[in-house]
Amino acid sequence: MDLVDPVALNISTNSVSLAETTTSPTADLAKFVTYLQQTNTALIASDNAVQRAVTGDNIAPHELMLGLENAKLQLQLLVEIRNRCVEAYQEVMRMQV
Repeated sequence: MDLVDPVALNISTNSVSLAETTTSPTADLAKFVTYLQQTNTALIASDNAVQRAVTGDNIAPHELMLGLENAKLQLQLLVEIRNRCVEAYQEVMRMQV
């Protein structure tokens, strides 16, 4: 089996330009707000599923656990994003002008 040399094929490993990766701050904020709403919806849905399971509705245990874990992961990601934003703000405030 012959190995292919990417240099010989003139393949760039970093083909994404800076213009394609940058977005406006308002677009980033809109994405964050959308993700916040999705997380809230997932948390409410998982809470409703738990209430239905406790009251005796026929809900599959694996579906209940999947919904709970999904909401948990979304919330953990949201908290980590908040922590990173706070760290960035604190770093900017420590800068001397």
